[in-house]
Amino acid sequence: MGRSGDGDRRDQRSYREYFRRAADRRARRQADRLFAELRPAYGGRSPYADQPFGTLGIDLSIGRPELVGIGHGSAIVRQFVEDLFEEGVPRVIIDPDPANIRAIRAYEKAGFRAIDRRQSIYGDVVLMAIDAEDGQEG
Repeated sequence: MGRSGDGDRRDQRSYREYFRRAADRRARRQADRLFAELRPAYGGRSPYADQPFGTLGIDLSIGRPELVGIGHGSAIVRQFVEDLFEEGVPRVIIDPDPANIRAIRAYEKAGFRAIDRRQSIYGDVVLMAIDAEDGQEG
């Protein structure tokens, strides 16, 4: 009877691995489709294509004026980034408008650092990043 239990556990691991790989393939196909839609706007190449494999970009907006400037944004971003790191994401990027000093400061408080200036479909942006290794320091 012990052998049957061992085989069942192996089968469960195999199924989990199969579905994990299937989900990875599905996510890659969805990302490919999304970029295919955006490709013409970027002249055939994403301005973020040089980022490490697995990098995720985020964006956020705090809609209620009374919630701006009291630390919620950086705290929310930091917690979200930590959750992404726990899931295995190696790097997270964000690209605020250079004129949005408040947002840049909030992202810095959350652990991001400016790494470059880029042109996106929205214009000039500050490319900011935080790596999983950075997140483990603090």
